[in-house]
Amino acid sequence: METPFKSTALDSSLQEKLLQLTRELAVAQIFYHPATTSALAQLIVVMGEYSDVSKVASRKWVRRAREQFSVQVNVIRYLLMIRYDKIGNPFIAYYCHKGALIYKHPDASDGLEIKRERFKKRYHDYRERFHSSYDLLLTQARKFESLNAITSVFLIYHSTFKKHITYLETLYFGNDFFSDNLHQRIYRLSHVVPGLERLFVNSSERSYYLISQMEKAEKDAGNADNCHTIPELLANVQAIDDQLSKMVVDRFSELKYLIKKHLPSQTYVVADTSATTSSELAKIVSYLVKTVTPEEVYCFGTKDTATGLLYYLLLIGSGLGTSTLNRLQQSIADRYECEVVLIGHSRIWIQEHLYVHQQFFQAVMIPEHRVYPSASPWPLLHWRHPYTCAYPDLDYYFRATKKIVSSYFILRQHNDESTTGTLPILFSTCVLRILRTLVYSSTAYLPNQLSAFNLWQLCVYANSCLANTEFLFEKLDGKQFYIRVDKHAQYAHGNIHYTETQILVMDEILKCLFDTLTQSVEKIDMVNIGS
Repeated sequence: METPFKSTALDSSLQEKLLQLTRELAVAQIFYHPATTSALAQLIVVMGEYSDVSKVASRKWVRRAREQFSVQVNVIRYLLMIRYDKIGNPFIAYYCHKGALIYKHPDASDGLEIKRERFKKRYHDYRERFHSSYDLLLTQARKFESLNAITSVFLIYHSTFKKHITYLETLYFGNDFFSDNLHQRIYRLSHVVPGLERLFVNSSERSYYLISQMEKAEKDAGNADNCHTIPELLANVQAIDDQLSKMVVDRFSELKYLIKKHLPSQTYVVADTSATTSSELAKIVSYLVKTVTPEEVYCFGTKDTATGLLYYLLLIGSGLGTSTLNRLQQSIADRYECEVVLIGHSRIWIQEHLYVHQQFFQAVMIPEHRVYPSASPWPLLHWRHPYTCAYPDLDYYFRATKKIVSSYFILRQHNDESTTGTLPILFSTCVLRILRTLVYSSTAYLPNQLSAFNLWQLCVYANSCLANTEFLFEKLDGKQFYIRVDKHAQYAHGNIHYTETQILVMDEILKCLFDTLTQSVEKIDMVNIGS
């Protein structure tokens, strides 16, 4: 009876697949390391033929081994294993040593033996090659940075990124993947390198915003007239480059320790710094998580109301359109008898619009405000450094608002029975435009399509003194003010009649709100003039 495997803790169905593999192809060796508190179990499948490596790696059970069997399967070529051992790759020295051998072909060796002094020299030489080549690239980057040749700097850092990724691949997989693009290589490594996934904002499931920006620098190098490089991202590139370098150095040290002790190194779990939540807020967040499964939720403010607290919540995730947020907001009000202001965006949308909104999101997305992080380690945004909020197009929004407010008061001067139905519609449009522009000028956040209630609450969030104006809203329409503004601004297929007294209140509301907006915009203009 054929029993080529030593006894292991491997799943029986996985053992059957490995046994079948040895019958089909020329498998030289298989090494196994059981799981530890800090790492999945490891299987190293060493193939005799180069062409068989990709065949095995592409098999469904190999690709899904992490999910199905909680085992990381690495497939390498026998001659590559021997070569990496000779040049001092500590991954091979540790994971392919003879004590981990569970299968071998009759013509293959029994695995590698670690001869301490020889390994120490090879390991030192392999590590020093990394440091010396990296230092050379950094010297070139600093030189080009001093010449303000930003595109060239990005190109060099693109090379350092590739170098770091290559070393991480050889130190975590025992193999490199030069034929794949950098997005694919980072995605593959993100499953095994602690903290790597948090470094890069996804532009899609398997592509990364910052890598795409660096790739644009390569295109810009051949076309000086069409430059897309964003200099403000350089600080992010340099910071991530430092962290990638540290990950390589840390992996070198970890493998050296494993080889010396033959025991897994201990890892320490850092407690999440999410904000402590009240029981009411915890229920709200729990409902949001069950309903729309956000990546993260931030509570960036509260406000006392007649019925309790109002919570300002930012949701990060996909599928958070205006209609979804409005439905959630109403459902929370019905379920928990409290009020919330919900804004929601995808992580990549925020990343791509930081030139407008960074001041707002950088203040909101801090650990103290986070009330829900999902299990996945979501990356931090690539904040721009240096960054000055320029409020792009604010003057345009202000002028457009001023024109429509002027139109309202022109119509008021000719007010008669023929205009009574038009005034509320124009008033509602004016209110929404003023509030949206006021939110932008006071928070550096330009909402897409928020309700009148949410826009007003964001205005009060930025300037609590504005709450003194709310009595005018109640004077006009009572508790229905926000609902009617939204309704009249969207459609008004019917007779709308306000008394002269109510119309005077409308006048007062617009004058008060527009005066506040004017002061806010003028304050920004004065700051810009001073700078």
